[in-house]
Amino acid sequence: MRFSPLFALPPAMALTCSPGLYVLVARGTFELPGAGIFGLIPKTLAERTSANITTAPIDYPASLSKPGYTESVKAGGQAVHDAIDEYASACPDGKMAVGAQISMDAICGGAGDGFPPRDALPSEKLDNVVAIALFGDPTHVANTTYDRGTSIKNGIFTRDAKSLAVCNKYSSRIVSYCDTGDVYCDTGDIRPVHANYLNRYTDETVSFILDRFQAASNSSSSAPPTSASSSASVTSATPSSSSLSLSSSAASATLSSGPAPSRSDVPVVSLACANRAAVLYLGSVAAIVAAVLSRC
Repeated sequence: MRFSPLFALPPAMALTCSPGLYVLVARGTFELPGAGIFGLIPKTLAERTSANITTAPIDYPASLSKPGYTESVKAGGQAVHDAIDEYASACPDGKMAVGAQISMDAICGGAGDGFPPRDALPSEKLDNVVAIALFGDPTHVANTTYDRGTSIKNGIFTRDAKSLAVCNKYSSRIVSYCDTGDVYCDTGDIRPVHANYLNRYTDETVSFILDRFQAASNSSSSAPPTSASSSASVTSATPSSSSLSLSSSAASATLSSGPAPSRSDVPVVSLACANRAAVLYLGSVAAIVAAVLSRC
């Protein structure tokens, strides 16, 4: 397998069209900048296809304080919105996959329930988003056509009807995994469930993304993607001009404890269990909820 990282580039050069699949991923809260734990998805994609896989980490605060939860989510949603918009404009024949809970507000519009309002991206900007993968989404809605996993309950936050209707338009491109007992997507009480999605569903998710990618490639005017060699190519790109580390290790940090989170900023109280809490989730803004509620 060949890895070709691209580090910080001047703004005019920062975006390069991928000849294969451009995968936007968002790290978990308190993980170091880069792809985070969710980087396993593009890595596995590259192992199973000869197409070029470009990993584009979303640059957002991923923080609980300075800025707080609400501002971090707002910034993350805007970053996903801008990354999709910019890539679709610069690479109209390009294909994208998105893996991040914060992506849903960009794709479907703001969820409501106290989060800042946000308009969904125009449909023409989403034409080449071939797949969207979610794990343990706290705005999970049970019994949708894109619902996966064992849960039959909704998440701790509510996605309003207007936003849900937009999500349903793109249901064939979405998989949202939620298992019974997950504290955040299932309002359950079994904390380890939230940390186990990649162990259980990586292969299934990668198969879904590859199927969607191949179908989209076959239906486009260009030929299906091929590689000049038999080895997969993985490129790491930054969608903005800021320098991002490609480390997947969780950041050492002091997290906070307190009551069950709302979508308002959470006051910070020192808690000496950062490393365990920080890895509780998988490239998801929901990690901050895990950090707040973790009893270590």
